[in-house]
Amino acid sequence: MSDIEPVTTNNQEQSTNVNQEPSTNTNQQVIELSEVSLEEDDTMLEEKDEVKKVQKDQDQEQKYKVYLLFMIEIFKVAMASFLSISVVQKCDDSICSFSQNIERKSAYGNIVIAVNTANILAFGILYFIEFNREMFMIKYLDVDKHHGDYHLPSLLDGYDDIKIRLISYNKNYYLSTKVLLGLTSLNWVLSGVLVLSSYYSMKTVTSFITNILLVITKLSDSYGVSKQSTKNNYGLSAYIKEYTSFNVIDKDHVHKE
Repeated sequence: MSDIEPVTTNNQEQSTNVNQEPSTNTNQQVIELSEVSLEEDDTMLEEKDEVKKVQKDQDQEQKYKVYLLFMIEIFKVAMASFLSISVVQKCDDSICSFSQNIERKSAYGNIVIAVNTANILAFGILYFIEFNREMFMIKYLDVDKHHGDYHLPSLLDGYDDIKIRLISYNKNYYLSTKVLLGLTSLNWVLSGVLVLSSYYSMKTVTSFITNILLVITKLSDSYGVSKQSTKNNYGLSAYIKEYTSFNVIDKDHVHKE
């Protein structure tokens, strides 16, 4: 009997070792899977941070473009509004000086200068509305080239706050554009009569036409963008060409599911 007992003990130990080995292997696999899972989570977080960084960079790039174009537009508007000053005219037998263009001796000349001033103020109001509308769209909307202009209205039903503000911006933009078009047309007519009555040479005609051309495209673009945006509730950009349309909600403002 004593010869059999050690054999039994050895068998039990072997059985215990066999049972422990799978358990040890399983634990190691769990640890390895956990490490892989943590690495994947870190990778996903890094990718999300990178996406957010790219989105912020895109927003900043859009803002810088708007700032630059805005400054250029101001210069063109000033030249095109004060036609009584910027156009070459004749005083006695020479070209009028800046002070002579401002200090008009006739009542009509002073009226034209007043209309010039009103015109540039109207441009200022338009640009104020236009600029703030653009900043609003850059913040809350985004550009997705996989969708057309028509895509945004279908999304806005789930974003009442953005929808209401966009409608308000579009209406104010369209109204200010129409008012500016009427006032600018009046300014061109009155200024044209004034400067042509002081005709100096072909420089008078060319400078008059050139200054008008500085803003005629801008007025046409603003009218088209504001009209289409108001009519269809679009987010058409007034600055970022080629007729960029903000047609989706910015990822920073998408509702979390």
